[in-house]
Amino acid sequence: MKEKNVWIAISIVGIWAAVAIASIFSPDLVTGTNPDHFPIAAAVGPIFGAFASFAVAFVALVTKEK
Repeated sequence: MKEKNVWIAISIVGIWAAVAIASIFSPDLVTGTNPDHFPIAAAVGPIFGAFASFAVAFVALVTKEK
């Protein structure tokens, strides 16, 4: 059980590291005649990161060890 928890933690840290890197280095969405910059990855990334973290935790809690 202890080893399983370590892999769950590594997975969730990896997810949020990827979200942070994508949010920092992704290009902005530029719209309008007066160019407005909107950091789309920074706005949407945490939503997908939360979904992925929930999925990892859910699968880890549902699966049984052999």
